[in-house]
Amino acid sequence: MLHLLEKYPNEMLAFQVKNQEKYSDFEIRKAVELNITNNLTLEELAFLCNTSVSTFKRKFVKLYHVVPSQYFQQQKMEMAKTLLLQNENPGEVYYKVGYENHSSFSKSFKQVYGISPKQFQQQNMAVPQQQLNDLR
Repeated sequence: MLHLLEKYPNEMLAFQVKNQEKYSDFEIRKAVELNITNNLTLEELAFLCNTSVSTFKRKFVKLYHVVPSQYFQQQKMEMAKTLLLQNENPGEVYYKVGYENHSSFSKSFKQVYGISPKQFQQQNMAVPQQQLNDLR
């Protein structure tokens, strides 16, 4: 290794930087995906990744192609949609996806899907029931 470092210093040092970068990308993904519903601040997420907030934001956008607030909202709404389609009570879904109260959850859900969580659930649960009735 020492011989390679002496003969090809730029290539060897670049390899080390690439490995460190991949490791930090992995740490960011791990911290983000394990904490989607935990409502951690960017400062807390950056701390978990041993980076500054500005470095965390920059790497986050590079990895996910969206700013953190949009990403977390998208993920929470996808989780909520899945839970609602599994006939979970909308009054409990907000807590499971990391919202502190039902009204802020409903507002976000309506912003994304155009209807309230209850309306979404009623519309999507009515379709399978109608299909069952049609089979009879």
